[in-house]
Amino acid sequence: MAKDVRNPEFWNKFLMRPEVEAVMRKKLKYESYAEAAQRTKLDKAERKQRRYDIMNELMQCATNVKHLISPMFRYKITQQYLWKVLCEARQEGMLFCDKLRTPQVYHRLQSIKAEITAGPYGVAGWQAEEEVEEDLMDKFVVEADCIPGGIDGEAPDRKQVLDKREIQGVLDFGQQIKSEGNEAFVNENWEGALTRYCQGDEMLKNFAAEPHLSKENKELKTMHRACLNNKANAALKMDSWQTALRAADAALKLKTDDEKALFRKAQALEGLGKTDEALEVLAEIEQIAQDMDE
Repeated sequence: MAKDVRNPEFWNKFLMRPEVEAVMRKKLKYESYAEAAQRTKLDKAERKQRRYDIMNELMQCATNVKHLISPMFRYKITQQYLWKVLCEARQEGMLFCDKLRTPQVYHRLQSIKAEITAGPYGVAGWQAEEEVEEDLMDKFVVEADCIPGGIDGEAPDRKQVLDKREIQGVLDFGQQIKSEGNEAFVNENWEGALTRYCQGDEMLKNFAAEPHLSKENKELKTMHRACLNNKANAALKMDSWQTALRAADAALKLKTDDEKALFRKAQALEGLGKTDEALEVLAEIEQIAQDMDE
């Protein structure tokens, strides 16, 4: 008797046969892999386009911003955050470079950088993007490396000038970071304190109040100097003599007779084995004290 292939019962029994079930499982598995591969291909194409968009926008940014971002751009978490910021900037009608320099965004980028550069434990879970476009990346890194300032307290090539309301936000944020650093220092968490003070330094040196806001500019300078002095102190606790020396020198650029900065500079020089130079700095402190007594 011929089998009636039009009969649903026939197909029900046919599909229940072990060899047919095995074939169907393989087919479904293959289709699933094919769909996943297609999605991955589309995702890669989309991520690639996003990277191009971000990097082309970054080319227009100030060099100190490039200096901050270039070492960590390969990480997916950085690219995801930058894409979010770029989308927000477009929605708000802002320039991407201006959006990056707002206190909250700049602080978040500092936090990401601190996590990535904290060593193997800090990098855990941070996946690097394998296919970053080398032609753009090379140009980006070269430009970022050719920066006359922008590290360890040095003034960037261009500060963002803020109005009274905006600069107050920077001061409040700077005070918060400084307080968190002080708390870590009191708890003898030197590394945590140093990270916070570095973040404060990186943020505060990038902003200035409008020229007529002399009080706010003075507060900003005072807070930045305090962050640098604290940064030097935390670095000394970790025997990071060079970091301490650079931070102390940066503080002295803001106030040449800063006794705290001079003392920490002397300690750093002594740690580096430059005893004669350390003694010269201590002599400066003594001279300042004598001048104040007169």
